[in-house]
Amino acid sequence: MTPPDLAAVDEAFEAVVEQLRSVFRGACQSRDEAERRLDEESGQRKQERAEFEKERLALRQEITRLQQLVRDQARDLNILAQAENDRAALEQQCAALQEELEALRSADGAPPENVPEPELAAAPAANGKQATAARDSRRIAMPCLVVVHRTESNDEVEGWAIERSLEGVAVLLDEKYSAGTPLRVRSAKSARGTWLDVVVESCRAERASFRVECTFANPVTWADIHTLAG
Repeated sequence: MTPPDLAAVDEAFEAVVEQLRSVFRGACQSRDEAERRLDEESGQRKQERAEFEKERLALRQEITRLQQLVRDQARDLNILAQAENDRAALEQQCAALQEELEALRSADGAPPENVPEPELAAAPAANGKQATAARDSRRIAMPCLVVVHRTESNDEVEGWAIERSLEGVAVLLDEKYSAGTPLRVRSAKSARGTWLDVVVESCRAERASFRVECTFANPVTWADIHTLAG
């Protein structure tokens, strides 16, 4: 039997080892390439995820902005509705005040038909004490609108003062008053007018109203009496 050629065996062995090395290097290169690709794909996925998160955040911000815009518009609509309601209420108040003003103007400019024409009930005497007495007792008949306050029931009504003198005042009212009833009288033109205390002396029906004759509870002057006309 011929002994083996060791050189040939070594060559064959070296050839096999070289092939194995070549395969191993190829496998390592393939592994490195695969890892590189995985890294690139991972980086791309991270970038895509970052862009997605950025877009999601921008979308959330836009939704928040739109929600705030809707709330602001709803608040503005509520403000406009409230302003419209306030305007309507003010128009109603203005209309009511206008009607009251027209009623007051009509009342001031159109006294009741049973009010006598302006006159002086007594003419002044010629001279001396008789003239003074006549001046003190004269009665002004120019009608004026007054407010009558009843102290017992604390209510107020309007009437027409048809005669006024230093002794008292005659008022046309819609209701009857008993003799001795304490009242207070002032001009209807001003809520801050001077109140004059009177006492009912007599009351009688006169057409559709009652003529209430009153005497002053305290001494008065002509300046006090003139305040009734406003």
